[in-house]
Amino acid sequence: HVLLAEIWQVAAPQRLSEWQAALPDSARDSADIWFVQGVWMEQRNRPREAIRCFAEAVLRNPNHPVAHLSLARLLRISEDAHQATIEALAERGLKLQQLEQAIDRIRLDQRYEPTIQQAAELCFQLSRIWEAIGWCSYAVELNPQATWPAELMSRIRQGTQLSTAMPLTLA
Repeated sequence: HVLLAEIWQVAAPQRLSEWQAALPDSARDSADIWFVQGVWMEQRNRPREAIRCFAEAVLRNPNHPVAHLSLARLLRISEDAHQATIEALAERGLKLQQLEQAIDRIRLDQRYEPTIQQAAELCFQLSRIWEAIGWCSYAVELNPQATWPAELMSRIRQGTQLSTAMPLTLA
């Protein structure tokens, strides 16, 4: 559904209404669907509707970087939100983008420890605790002499009650 909407946005924007009407109810739970609708609303100069769509995308996927950045940008323009909220959204969006870039670099060089450390730190800052723990474990496997994984794990233990029932992203 998302890919079709992206095609219509470029090739035949007039067909997006038809696309939206044909969405199955199950698709309406998708952050990506809400994001695409937000882009469409913004293109149609309907900022309030775009803000709602981007907010729905963020609610459904707290790890959607572009939805965070788009929402922050529109809220800043609309002046309908507190500055702290706008800054928090923008900061999270930027950190999510940095994490995606770090992971892309790790895919190219799976043994480059500074990038692994960056990914672990960003996951911790983004409250993606299980991923931070995973990056720490991976770093120790690569370099048992590395001290930063133990330091980060100590910070994680201090601020988090670890449990297998814990969600992937903490609020």
